[in-house]
This record gives sequence, C-alpha cells and structure tokens, in this order.
Amino acid sequence: MRSHLRLLSELSPFPVFAMPNAGLPVHTKGRFVYELEPETMASEIKTFIQDMGVSIVGGCCGSTPAHIRCIAEKAAAVQPKYSRKVSGESAISSLYQSQAVRVKPAPLLIGERANANGSRAFRKALFEEDWDTMMSIVNRQEQEGAHVVDVSLSVVGRNEKADMDYFFRRLNTECRLPLQIDSTDPVVIETALKRCAGRCIINSANLENGEEAFLAMVRLSKQYGAMLICLTIDEEGMAKTAGRKCAIAGRMIALAERAGLSRRDLFIDPLTFTLASGEDADRNAAMETLRAIKKIRESFPEVHLLLGVSNVSFGLKPRIRHMLNSVMMYEAVQAGMHAAIIHPGKIMPLPDIPDPLQNLCRQLIYNDSSEGDPLIHLIQAGGAEISPEDVSNQEDILPEEILKKKLLHGDSAGLEKVLLTLKNKMSPPNIINDILLPGMKEIGELFGSGKMQLPFVLKSASVMKKAVDILKPFMDKNETMIQGTVVLATVRGDVHDIGKNLVDVVLSNNGFIVHNIGIRQTPEAVLNAVQTIQPDALGLSGLLVRSALEMKNTLLVLKENHITIPVLLGGAALTESFVCDELAPVYEGKVFYAADAFQGLSILNALDEKMEEKNIPKNKVKREKSLSDKGKFRQTEIPAYEYPGPPAEDVQIRQDIELDTLVNYLNRKTLFTFQWQLRKGKMSLEEYKTFLKEEGEERLEEMLHRDEIRKSFHPRAVYAYCLVQRQSETVLSVHLPGSSERSYLSFPRQDKGECLSVIDYFLP
Repeated sequence: MRSHLRLLSELSPFPVFAMPNAGLPVHTKGRFVYELEPETMASEIKTFIQDMGVSIVGGCCGSTPAHIRCIAEKAAAVQPKYSRKVSGESAISSLYQSQAVRVKPAPLLIGERANANGSRAFRKALFEEDWDTMMSIVNRQEQEGAHVVDVSLSVVGRNEKADMDYFFRRLNTECRLPLQIDSTDPVVIETALKRCAGRCIINSANLENGEEAFLAMVRLSKQYGAMLICLTIDEEGMAKTAGRKCAIAGRMIALAERAGLSRRDLFIDPLTFTLASGEDADRNAAMETLRAIKKIRESFPEVHLLLGVSNVSFGLKPRIRHMLNSVMMYEAVQAGMHAAIIHPGKIMPLPDIPDPLQNLCRQLIYNDSSEGDPLIHLIQAGGAEISPEDVSNQEDILPEEILKKKLLHGDSAGLEKVLLTLKNKMSPPNIINDILLPGMKEIGELFGSGKMQLPFVLKSASVMKKAVDILKPFMDKNETMIQGTVVLATVRGDVHDIGKNLVDVVLSNNGFIVHNIGIRQTPEAVLNAVQTIQPDALGLSGLLVRSALEMKNTLLVLKENHITIPVLLGGAALTESFVCDELAPVYEGKVFYAADAFQGLSILNALDEKMEEKNIPKNKVKREKSLSDKGKFRQTEIPAYEYPGPPAEDVQIRQDIELDTLVNYLNRKTLFTFQWQLRKGKMSLEEYKTFLKEEGEERLEEMLHRDEIRKSFHPRAVYAYCLVQRQSETVLSVHLPGSSERSYLSFPRQDKGECLSVIDYFLP
C-alpha cells in the first residue's frame, strides 16, 4: 500500500484516504484471522500521515473498535498535510498506459505518419478504406520509438467525422500509445474524444478566427479532460518573429486560464516554416522559432513547448529532410522544447550525420551565410551521401521471420506477398504448423502471463485467420481436415462478445467449423441453433454476473430437450468452482470451464472427432458423482387428494414490520464475530464473554435506541406463493405469479446414506 499512497500523494492535489485491513488474513483452525495488533496498525498508519501526507485514515477488514480507537489516538497527535506539495507532472494516456509529457531525455516524440495530408501511404489506405494498413502505419510508429500518435483524417472527398468515428473506435482498443486528435473541426474532435478511453491531445487551437473559436476548443478540452495544442496564429495570421509568437502565446494562455484550463494542460507550438523556399523572408524562420521557444519557456515555465519539426524541411529530398529535421530537433531541445511532432523512424543520431553536413544544417537553421548559401551547399553535399534507409533492406530478412513478426504485431499489411513467397519453399500445411500455430501458441502464453492485452491477441488471431484463408486454395482436401463443429453464443442479456469472437478466430484457425450466432441469445435460440446445426460442442460466454444464471437456464432448456453434447462455459462472470458446483450438475452432458480461448482449444483438442472424452485435464471436467452413486429420486407414493390453492395469487408486500420484531431474529454471533470482527484471540472464555457483552451487546443496544436509526429504518418484505415443479434430481422449476418466465433453484444432494435432497419433497 505504501507505494500506491506515495504515488497518489505525489500526483493528486486532493486529500488522500487510507483505509487498510488489519494485515493480511491468515487461515488458522478453519477460519481467517487478521493478526495485526491495534498498536502496530496504528503506528503504521501514523507514518502514512507523517511521511506521505495522507489526510484521512480508517480501518477496514479485521479492524476492531480497539484498532479504530488506537488509530484515532495516533492520528490526533499528528498534523495532517492537507496542503501537500504535488509534483504536478502532466501526462496523457491510452486505454493501456500513461505517458509523462516531460520525458528525459527530451523530447516527447509524437508520430506524424498517420496523417492523410502528410503520408501518401496513409492517404491511399484511407481512400481505399484499408483500415488494417492504416492501423499498421499507426502501430509501426510505436516500434520506431513514438510516445504518442498524431492522427489526421481530414482530406477532400471523405467524410472526416464518419472516418474519425470508425477509426478511433479501433484505435482505442488496438493502439497502445496515447492519441493526438488532429483536426480543425470541433465536431470532428469531439467525435474522436468520445471514442477514446484515455487522455488525448487536441491538435489544435488558434486565434485566427477570433477568441470565441479559440474558446470553443478550450471548452472541449476542459469537458473531456484533454490537453490542448495552441498555435501562435492570431487574426493577422501566423507569427513570424519571436516577439509576436510570445505575445500570441501569452494571450492564448490567459484566455485558456480564464476558461478553466491550467497552464499544465497546454502545449504552445510557436510554428516554423520551411527553409527550402530560398526566399529571404523565410531564412530566419527556424531561428525565430528557436528564440520563441526559449522566450516562452522563460515567461511561462508551466506550459509545454511543442514543435512540428518536419515543417522546417518541407520541399527537400528525403535524405536531406531527415538530416535537417534531426539537427533542428536537437537545437529545439537545447532551446527548451518538450515535445516534437516528427517521424521517429527517420530521426538520425547526430553522430551518424557527418560533421560537415551537421554544420551546413546549423548554418541553414541560424541563417549563417558567411560561407555561402547553406541551402545550396546542403542540397549539393547531401545528395552524395548514402541514406541509412537504403542499408536496412527488408529483403535481407527471411520471410519466415517477417511472417512471425506480422503475426506477433497483428500486422496484415503485405501478408499475402509474404505467404506466396514462403509457399515456394514450404507447403501450406508446414507454414501453418511450423510458423503460424507456434506463433499463436507464443501469443497465447504472452496473453496468459499478462504481457499481451486481449485486443492485440485478437489482432494477431485475425492475421492468423487471414493467412489460413490465403493458403487454403493451395491445400489438398486431406490437408484441411475438419476437427469438428462448434456453436458459440453470448447468453441472453449480455452484449459482450470480444472473448467469444477470440474463441471463434482461434477455433476456426485450428480446423473447427464455428457457427457464431452472436450476442443476447435466449435459451430457445441456442436450442434452435444446436438442433439445426447439430454441432459437436457448444460454447456459451458472458461477462455480466447475471450471465451465469442465464447459462444455467440455457443448460436446463438443453437438458429438457435431451441435448447432451459437450458444453464449454467461459467469461468474466464465471469461476471454475461455480461452473463445477452450480452449472454442471443441471446438465446431463459434459460441462467444461474454459478460462480463455486457448484453454477452450485445449479442451476440444482433447476430444476426438466424435467429441468423446479422451484426456481432459482433471480440473476442467465437471465434478460430479454418477446418479447411480447418489441414488434416484425418493419414490414416495402420494395419496390422491385435492391440492389447496395459494392463499394469494399476486406478489405481496408487507410494510408493517417493527424493528424490535426483526431484532429477535438477529444472529448476534455472526454480527459480532464476522461483521464487527470481535474475535476471541488469546482471551479466556470468561474474558471473551465479558468482551462480547461490553463491546457487542451494549454497543448493539445503544445503536438500536438511537433516534436516527429508528426513524430511518423502514423494513419491508416482498413474498409470493409460487407454483413449483421438480425438474431433475437437483433442480426445482419456479413459476412466478403473473409471469410466463421461469426461474430455477438448485439443491445439493447428500453424498452418503440415503443421498437425500430438499428436491425430493416436491412433485415432479
């Protein structure tokens, strides 16, 4: 807990509340005991207040009145640090990770390649709606070292809002890095913000169209908690001198602060212009920008400085651009820049740039023409150098390795070309068995160990599926043997299907025919699919707690219709013990718990083509004794007589219940021992009885006589007389009044003697 409290205290400007348990529970003599003594616990909590600035303290599980009393005494002697010195570190985040804005060494790298106006490949993919290639371009930037990805989909001929809506849905789950939303349209930006789970950067706002347009972006930033890039542009246009850049920056900062943003929420981009025009008016552009960075940082140290570095080299050949961008970025960092929008994969380490070329770049940046025109000299000298990207040729990498990397990174761009190359040296089955399946196994292990998140597993599985589809036409029939047919469904009331869809992909790629019938499937719909498709196995999934009950209802309906195929159950709502103890007993066939898609595949692979049990892991098989071991229903002859009707047909509500009436039924032992944690510990029996009387009975009596409790306590009861029917040896079907719905209650059966169950006392 200490590390978490320390981090919260460093980052949060709000009071921090610590309410620890009295240590970790220890299982002793059949019960859990919290062993931390009051004095020890209170001393620890005192250090939370002294050392970490915790403002509010308490005790949770295992804390007795003695613990709380001791904590209160210790806390009273310490002055809480309500006003802590917070580090104030600004950060952005994605669904998966956070990223500090001020990194060491600087700068924060914002990848610029996912821009329809700056990347031909990205633009082409957008027009072709090749979203996979677009995602590949986005994720490749992470591999190249980007901390953030800038995304711009603004292009003539496309619906920017619709494109942003769709693409940011994918980015939210498929991109690990925080996102920068690049658009001038507030409606488009808000659409993207609604699709992002993390904290984004808005790119950008300026004063070109007046203060109200600027403030609209500020309000959007505040509403969604985003950071905001402010460009040094006002009603007169782009600022070209350091003085004007700084003045506009100050004006925007003041407006943003009045609207509720803090300086730490802002990036200032002083902008630079290309040095490739050769125009005298532009020769000082880079130098003025560097001066502005230094001046703004000195005037507004809390604000973050950002620069679109690549603008400085626009119009030059790639080789020269990479050198000039790299030198410009270095100079900007020296001036105080915190973040750069750049192509990380093309940044060149300064030692890799020959000194003469570095000097020419600096002469161009600082408009030093003492040795002639630096632009002309750079163009002439730069063309003679060998570009680093010419050296790193992908043709040197074996196609097997390329395929493995594409599978691992979920990258389907160029997949067919790689597979067709491989097909010339390996048979399609060998490609699948020797490269793809081992790759998926590795991904499964990464997923199981928590080193790879689910969306990226899905991406890899999708690449696997596409690869198999590409190879299928080249395979003989005997090479595409079907392992079996499986029906998959998410149960009624549940719309979550990511896990189920992963199962679909994994099973499909491993020889199973999968019929995925979708979400919110009623028991009757599942039954209909099973009866129509005649699968070898059924898979049911659900994320919600109520989904577990729907699974039970589905299993009962299947049983009523004499379905006995193996059933695999999975989803966050389930545990292995719940499946084995609560769900498996209501079904006649085999029931298995699968923690994830890969475990489900293992279970199915352990069944032969007839889906008979072979070598299933013990902890996956339904734990049950055969009915012959437990005994059948108790055969009791019931004499014929007229059954009485229910005293009431409808649901009844009682509101005339007194508090004193309920107190008579209060389980004091449970209340004192488990809820209030009044444990015996090392006390003698007599001491413990006295302790319970003083700390338990007297405390309870005092509570029951409080006016606020009696005034606020209004007990009510709801009950109904229901028609019931014995459904099986363990399940009772309950028909609720006024409803066509049925509920089911499960009752355990004794393992010894007559193997009795409550269910035996109801009619079938």
